[in-house]
Amino acid sequence: MNQRISRPSFSPTAGGLNAMAPANPNNAPPGYYMLFILNGSGVPSIAKIIQIGSAAGPSPTPSPSSTPTPTPTPTPTPTPTPTPTATPVAPSNLTGTAVSASSINLSWTDNSGDETGFTIQRSTDGTSFGDVATVGANVTTFSDTGLVTSTTYSYRVSAFNSGGSSAYSNIATIALIVPAAPSNLAAKVEKNGQVTLSWKDNANNETGFQAERSTDGSVFTVLATTAANTTKYKDTKAQKGQTYYYRVAAKNNVGLSSYSNVATTP
Repeated sequence: MNQRISRPSFSPTAGGLNAMAPANPNNAPPGYYMLFILNGSGVPSIAKIIQIGSAAGPSPTPSPSSTPTPTPTPTPTPTPTPTPTATPVAPSNLTGTAVSASSINLSWTDNSGDETGFTIQRSTDGTSFGDVATVGANVTTFSDTGLVTSTTYSYRVSAFNSGGSSAYSNIATIALIVPAAPSNLAAKVEKNGQVTLSWKDNANNETGFQAERSTDGSVFTVLATTAANTTKYKDTKAQKGQTYYYRVAAKNNVGLSSYSNVATTP
């Protein structure tokens, strides 16, 4: 067994020493060594077997780990608050016309360009309104049917879309009422035998008058129709010396009024 004495160097550590192999490996080839620590008198006091490997070069100082640059968290784009849809402009110029004893036609002006449709409301007292129907966009007429004669109806219309309903239009009031009967009918025979009729107009909702004639006072036939507000008519087909019976009624789209008194020629 080869033996050699080598003097390693030491470096203090916490709680002890580190033995370091000689820098020249020829002075301490790799292997196992008996380590003796001598006291000040040169007497060994500690013996320990240690292993010495090949002298290692200084350990490279590790490069400090680079702190990764954090990837910025993208700021979420806020969801835009949708702009509310504006309500349509209210319709205007609502009018109504009685077209029969049980129906009324309505018309109005469409003042908006973004409506989805129109709501028609009806009332029989002018105060409490209820929905009657809805119609589509750009529609400006409606026919209300199945109504009751001798009843007054009030209407109003509003436009609507996804944003809500507009204000209401003006109120249109239509009476399903026949005109008041004319009165004071008189028949005047002219020299040529023609008969001039005259009467009093008691209505404000007539579209005209219907004059009727009979030769027996029982069976009357329509002689003529006249315009509204007319209070005279001349029977140019009357025969001189013939007795005639006349009566007159006011009329409108709802119907005929009651008849006037009967006027008779001599």
